Amino acid sequence: WKMLQDILEEEEEPSARDVNELLYLVLKSFMDNPRPRKINMYTGRGVDTDAGADAGADSMDMKTNPSPFLNDEQCKLLQNVLFEYDTTENDTNAEAIGLIYAIPTSSENGIDDSGEYNDERIVKNNEILDKYFQPDQVEEEEAFKSCWDIVMELYGREATKHAVQSGDRSWVVRSGIVRLLLHFDFLTDGLGEDVIIRGASASTCTEE
Repeated sequence: WKMLQDILEEEEEPSARDVNELLYLVLKSFMDNPRPRKINMYTGRGVDTDAGADAGADSMDMKTNPSPFLNDEQCKLLQNVLFEYDTTENDTNAEAIGLIYAIPTSSENGIDDSGEYNDERIVKNNEILDKYFQPDQVEEEEAFKSCWDIVMELYGREATKHAVQSGDRSWVVRSGIVRLLLHFDFLTDGLGEDVIIRGASASTCTEE
């Protein structure tokens, strides 16, 4: 909760680099471990409906999982456009670190740019995230409204209203990232390390 609030308020921590890495890790977890389509309303455990009913699961106890599920188009956008990789300290032997370049950084770990929100890559990536990954205002009205409600709790209703009206580019981008993290269960699942234990399926994304 505090981290999302700090992102909205553009605090020094987490850094822009940290936010870009966090966004990568959260979306990557949905690629590697798609959430189950159905979950038990009492235990919270899921079943892979494509593989048939879970042994011992009463269908009357199952409900549709509200978690998002990445389609092929979204997976390809992540793999081919949004995901970038960098090594730390310019060490070619170091493990590559994944990130989505959504917030501008300034000469951090090999990524050198002007630090501006109108940077071409920043604009392009945020347009893709907004168009293809945010909940649709009409088709996913409940999820759309829920994400905005939490943003208003984090930032304050009047402050949010003022920020939206001002059209401040920094806040537009950061609030979009926070809503995206909320939509992809960051508050409940974090980075999704335990989703397999709770019944996630194997990845259905085609490797490029």
